[in-house]
Amino acid sequence: MKSKYYVRVMRPTFHRAILTVEAQSPEAAVRQALGKAERLSEADWAQLEIEGEPPVVEIVLSEEETEADSEADVLECERWPGTA
Repeated sequence: MKSKYYVRVMRPTFHRAILTVEAQSPEAAVRQALGKAERLSEADWAQLEIEGEPPVVEIVLSEEETEADSEADVLECERWPGTA
């Protein structure tokens, strides 16, 4: 007999940027680069190379394991173990 399962998946997407900074040490270079990265706009990030990864399964719950009253309730993050 088949059972119903809810499978939450995530598709990680990574944006990479090479930032040039001048600094006295590697630690200072990291701080400066992080500051620059924080100031990049969404439009700036959108122009960068995107590296897509295959979907990652985060959790699988059987219908019996959920506290949900409906399928819509399953989407609520607080009901998934390991999330807050």
